[in-house]
Amino acid sequence: MSEIKIRDMLKIDAERLAEINKKCFSVPWSLESMKKESKNKLASYKIAEIDGEIVGYGGFWLIMDEAEITNVVVSEEYRGKKISKLLMNELIEKARERGASYMSLEVRSKNEIAKNLYKGLDFKVDGLRKNYYNNPKDDCYIMTLKL
Repeated sequence: MSEIKIRDMLKIDAERLAEINKKCFSVPWSLESMKKESKNKLASYKIAEIDGEIVGYGGFWLIMDEAEITNVVVSEEYRGKKISKLLMNELIEKARERGASYMSLEVRSKNEIAKNLYKGLDFKVDGLRKNYYNNPKDDCYIMTLKL
């Protein structure tokens, strides 16, 4: 496999990110939402590329001293190659640079791969929202990391 490059999101990335969202999420963010996020001053997004192709992305909103993860997603054909971990490490570093004291995220209770990724990065389960997700129905764990 070629080298994975991580870079900042650009407005021109919005269309590809919306495509990835449609394939990977039961309730995807729209193209318009992705365009807005590219200009959102509270947001930071990182793109993962292989040979110039966008294969995943992750981002957060910085609100006060909390970096709230919005999305971390990798195209299905590129999963299992530690791309999500690379993206998360970049997001953690960016949150520290921007002055966040902690990071939070929401994850489906049945998403063992994601939960294991976050636990491996020292995130702790801080809460549970029953029946938070639809399509399919699932509980939500709130996980946090002190930065």
